[in-house]
Amino acid sequence: MTALLVIAATSAVLVRPADACGGYGEFRTPQVVRLSAHRGAAAARSFALLGEVQAPKGTRFQLLAPRTFDTTAIALAPAQANPTQLTLLGRSGERRVTSAKRVLIANTSHHIGKTMSALEVEVGGGHFEIAVVGGGFRDLAWSEAGTRAVTSASDDAWLAQHAVRTSGTVYKHQLGKDLLTFSAYDADLGHYVTTVRAGDAVMSGQFGMPIVEYGMPLGTLVADGQRYLVVDDNGAVRTSTM
Repeated sequence: MTALLVIAATSAVLVRPADACGGYGEFRTPQVVRLSAHRGAAAARSFALLGEVQAPKGTRFQLLAPRTFDTTAIALAPAQANPTQLTLLGRSGERRVTSAKRVLIANTSHHIGKTMSALEVEVGGGHFEIAVVGGGFRDLAWSEAGTRAVTSASDDAWLAQHAVRTSGTVYKHQLGKDLLTFSAYDADLGHYVTTVRAGDAVMSGQFGMPIVEYGMPLGTLVADGQRYLVVDDNGAVRTSTM
């Protein structure tokens, strides 16, 4: 692969491009997390998955939805002193919530064999895929990636023309009306590697670098006018500027 831009920003921090490329201001990268929804006999519950953790010794988990096919387990964790603001985004639009109800979640469909720190959130009967942590963004819009498909012969020709290194099966996703992504597993790296196509070119992002990211695409997020590619890399959500 001719160029690789891996942006592992998983927290909302201030980034100063001046540190590397000369001063011209600063911008915020949104912290994006996945939501995990579960429906049991009693009620539906949803959780914002904040990150992988090691459960303390002696933690007692119980099935979140007994007598269902859901194998997710839950354990209580100490409540936060202050609630966290989250903006839920998905097919139901946007919902702003706060939560201090921290729990441990194990073995969700997104994170098989892993334990995650999570916040339980009230979705109000809506359908949401992601959450943006914190209240620093005024305007947010989410576009979920299209259904995964295998590349066609013309797609493979485009990948070869642009020297995009692939091996094995290459998966294609539609991003909105104007973009395509191509994702292939790289055994040497231990990651899926995703390239973004815009028109007939490899899309360039910040500083003119081609957008090539570790992980499989979840969709695109627009935060206060800036567009981001959002991917899931072995359970870790990453964002890169588009």
